[in-house]
Amino acid sequence: MIGVALCHNRCSMTRARHEEWLRDELTAVAGALGAVELRLVGPEAEAARRSLRETILNHLVPRTGDPESPLVVAVVGPAGSGKSSLVNALAEARLGPTGAIRPGTRYPVFWSDGPLPAALEALRASLGGVAVAGERRAPERMVVVDAPPPDVPGRDGSRPVDAILDAADACVFVTGALRYADASGWDLLEVVARRGIPTVFVLNKLPADPGVQRQVREDMARRLAGRNLIPRPDPDEVLAVPATTVLRAIGGPAPQLVAALRKELDALADPQARLLVSADVVEHGLADAAVRLVDVRAAVAEERSLRLGLAALATEAYRAEAAGLRAGAEAGALSDVSGDTGRLVSDLVVLTTLRAGRAARAASDVWALHPVGARVIAEHTSLWAHGPQTVAAATRAVHDWLDDLPERVLVWRGKQRMAARRLRRATDLVRRAAVDRAWVPGRRDLRRLERLDGAVVAARNDLGRRLEAVLDADAARFAGALGPQIPAALVERLGPPEGGGDD
Repeated sequence: MIGVALCHNRCSMTRARHEEWLRDELTAVAGALGAVELRLVGPEAEAARRSLRETILNHLVPRTGDPESPLVVAVVGPAGSGKSSLVNALAEARLGPTGAIRPGTRYPVFWSDGPLPAALEALRASLGGVAVAGERRAPERMVVVDAPPPDVPGRDGSRPVDAILDAADACVFVTGALRYADASGWDLLEVVARRGIPTVFVLNKLPADPGVQRQVREDMARRLAGRNLIPRPDPDEVLAVPATTVLRAIGGPAPQLVAALRKELDALADPQARLLVSADVVEHGLADAAVRLVDVRAAVAEERSLRLGLAALATEAYRAEAAGLRAGAEAGALSDVSGDTGRLVSDLVVLTTLRAGRAARAASDVWALHPVGARVIAEHTSLWAHGPQTVAAATRAVHDWLDDLPERVLVWRGKQRMAARRLRRATDLVRRAAVDRAWVPGRRDLRRLERLDGAVVAARNDLGRRLEAVLDADAARFAGALGPQIPAALVERLGPPEGGGDD
């Protein structure tokens, strides 16, 4: 689906119509991604699904809907690199916290020259970030986002920096002079490179010696070129900010020390440059989303297959016990009660819960042999026994069966009313004949039962269905532990369409 959007240069529809079609397609894919949750295939696949959906909703849909919307610049890097200090210096105001305690930035700070667009406001709210204005306004039609470092989790356990990069049009990668070679934070650049996001590289807190500065910049440039993040190992591709005193008033270095970075942002904010950057990032974003969608769709299909397979194993375990329970009820072979209603109820409840417990153990034993099933069982240990509601459900089922017998006797006799004593006698006969195998009716009771044509068989069948439903409800716990079923149509919705738009 998304991959088809990349052929728009060869598509005969008008640009406006193509953009509308593309937004509809992207919105549909995001909706399909939001309708599933990958519980069984692993946390990596679920994180990929969530990230792809956020990319589509927070970046691709808004950008295709309004190419001239503010450019989003993500300022990212490892903890302690001085990202917030640089943003404070750019704004000439203390926008975010700084200090010796790491990490200093625990929530994103959105710095812009005006109100945030709706999509970014929704992202800010979901991440618990703040929108601020500095003493100096952000470049026109630009939102600069000071992102928490990669090791800071968000409210739902995911990394806010990933969601911010999903919405970014450009990136400022900041790392410190002493720790630029560490792996921390560099994984973010893999996302940047994959999506083709233009990036400004900043080496912060450099020693004052120009020779040392040059040496460190050259080494970082070699590392960047080795990762294909810059075309050649040119130290001029890396901006240098020397270590200096942090001004208490603004929480950052003197503004003139970030003049080169400000110049880079102003260049991106140029109206013509902004449109080119936006178009280029959207094209790269669509290509990246198409590749990621293939993997996510495969994971969704695997999730559906796993759920169907494990659910079938549990169903089979319960089906065997339910079939035995129903067969016993239909044969009148479940309980020897000698006419005692209280004993009848307790015997049937015990028998039903024992069957449910055996079925639960059998289903859990089968699941324990499967890697995914074993993980689910470990997370839901209560599945090894019948559910906590099963005794009450079985009791209710038997009482309901008893309560409904008088009305059913009337139906079986073909009458609307009977004398209370006669109805009680007929109901008791049907009940005893339905469940008490040891009871042998006398001649008079036998004649009465003959007049209740089919009543005993019908009562047994009805009891069997009710008790079977109790086991079905107990079995539903296994399906619930697996999560909601994924419709096949939804899996197909995530697949590539057979064709693009029409003229």
